[in-house]
Amino acid sequence: MQWQLEHHLFPTMPRYKYKALHPLLRQWSQEHGLTFRTSGELEIIKQNIAQLKKIGNQEAVVGNPDSTPLFKQV
Repeated sequence: MQWQLEHHLFPTMPRYKYKALHPLLRQWSQEHGLTFRTSGELEIIKQNIAQLKKIGNQEAVVGNPDSTPLFKQV
């Protein structure tokens, strides 16, 4: 997951080349005034769990199918 950006920009590139591409993308983003964020694997897992908890605790909003709970609470 730490090479997600590289993978999505260059999906046919072999994975072993992502590490070499990473500094080039960082430099390019700095030159163009873009934020370049990186997170380690543990941080990514923590972020995913936090996002799932946030989504799971949301109230359903009438008219928004994305907010409809998958299971009814009894």
